[in-house]
Amino acid sequence: MKKSIPYILIALLIGYIVFMQRKHHAERIAVNKTISVLYGKMNTYVDQYNRVVVSKKSVEMQRAKFKFLSDSLQGIIHSYKKPKNVIIYKYVVKTDTVVVKPDTVYVDQKRLFHFTNNDGFNKVSGTVFPNEVKLDPLVISNEIDIVTGPKKQGFLKKKLYTIDIVNSNPYIQTRGVTHFVVVPKKSWHERWYIMLPLGIAAGMLIR
Repeated sequence: MKKSIPYILIALLIGYIVFMQRKHHAERIAVNKTISVLYGKMNTYVDQYNRVVVSKKSVEMQRAKFKFLSDSLQGIIHSYKKPKNVIIYKYVVKTDTVVVKPDTVYVDQKRLFHFTNNDGFNKVSGTVFPNEVKLDPLVISNEIDIVTGPKKQGFLKKKLYTIDIVNSNPYIQTRGVTHFVVVPKKSWHERWYIMLPLGIAAGMLIR
């Protein structure tokens, strides 16, 4: 038994070197995959309710790797003990041409007329003066539906973590979305490159 111990140690050392090389290779693949998802395109489709749905793959990442995000966003993330999801959503409001029709005509010449345009989603109002137009605060109404989780890709295909976004306001166009799924950090003894050599060593010792 004593003679076989050095061979076990040599086998463990070789196994550890091989596993560490595979670990670094797997990490490089994971980084490249994360970058491709971050800058990947969004998929847009119309659902059965005639709503425009924006869909994109999510990024699974440990909390400690969020250092590339803005300081303000990192501050929000660190204020949570166990954050689950981080969503960065960018959009722009693009309305149709606004036709100005007077709804109040003033007697005095200082104010010519007041107008209001409200289509249920965007409200534009203001007052027309002889030499200028004064706009009231723009009111934009919108409801955002967000669904995240593993999504089926087809028969016998692996499910992908995805985020779907629907805006109730048809004038709001989604320009960008990134969804991070916060993955809990594994303990040192839970990592595969530690468990596997230990399992091999235990098997050899038992034999």
